[in-house]
Amino acid sequence: MSSIITFIISSNNNPDYDTIKAIQRFKYHKSFALGFKGWVNVRLIFVNPETQDILASLEGGKEKSFYLKIIN
Repeated sequence: MSSIITFIISSNNNPDYDTIKAIQRFKYHKSFALGFKGWVNVRLIFVNPETQDILASLEGGKEKSFYLKIIN
């Protein structure tokens, strides 16, 4: 069984360069009993509702279009 945890950070302020790189590089995967008992992946998404900007980690990029539809 697998689980996906999505962290959504919403702010009206744009993040600085280091924060943008940290969000884009974020990756977390945990396997339990070599994957036989399951695994977990974590997605990280940053949303700025004022400018309609969305930053996402590599795993979170899969859901980026979904959040763009919500903002618009």
